[in-house]
Amino acid sequence: EDLPDQDPAAIAVEVLFEDDDIVVVNKQAGLVVHPTGRHVYDTLMNALHLRYRDNPEASPHVVHRLDRMTSGVLVVAKREASKKILQDAFEAREPEKVYHALVEGEPNEETFDVEQPIGSDEASAIRLKMCVRADGAFARTRFRVLERFDDLSVVEATLETGRQHQIRVHLSWAGWPVLADPLYGNPHSIGFESNGEAPTLRRQALHAGELSLTHPRTREALTFRAPWPSDMQKLLDGRRSGRLLKQMDDEQSGRWS
Repeated sequence: EDLPDQDPAAIAVEVLFEDDDIVVVNKQAGLVVHPTGRHVYDTLMNALHLRYRDNPEASPHVVHRLDRMTSGVLVVAKREASKKILQDAFEAREPEKVYHALVEGEPNEETFDVEQPIGSDEASAIRLKMCVRADGAFARTRFRVLERFDDLSVVEATLETGRQHQIRVHLSWAGWPVLADPLYGNPHSIGFESNGEAPTLRRQALHAGELSLTHPRTREALTFRAPWPSDMQKLLDGRRSGRLLKQMDDEQSGRWS
């Protein structure tokens, strides 16, 4: 559910790496990257501007994005020169991005590629929804299955292109949508069969686990990793212990993306 704008000072920012040129954070699920729509103050960029308000040399700039409900590694430029170099690098698809997802069912193969064009879903009332369509932009994602259960699999995804919602669209098209994905799968929260326990996952189970890039000034090759978020980890641990997944009908369903 959308929250009212809040004081950016209240936003927790987990820094994985920082120097004069960049700051790398582990973005929490639910946090919008930059002001948009109903989110004017409660964004990561507002929190970073506040963080550097006493440092005239630092001015945070967005160079790539994560969906609001996707967690994980995000790099932000702190200087104008770094912004231009990183934006050019992302445009050229030079950084390597690895995601982890919990998906419905079991993919047929241990590794598989999805190469399907992606464009706007004009049949949907949701403006940002995408779909596989013949006249869409070229898109390719590489997938690897890391762990399997009857109703759930752990999948690693490596992006070769960077289309909007690409991993979510490609997994849905392949028949194994991301768990609790309100746009491309089941819009309900996911919990366990046990004595009315509250659901543990209220958003799409997608996490940007790793980002490799070249430092914009030193040209050093860097790799950053973000640990699994607690909601995805708890669900996986519960499934490993033999508990069964259950769809939860709650007030959050269908109201977040």
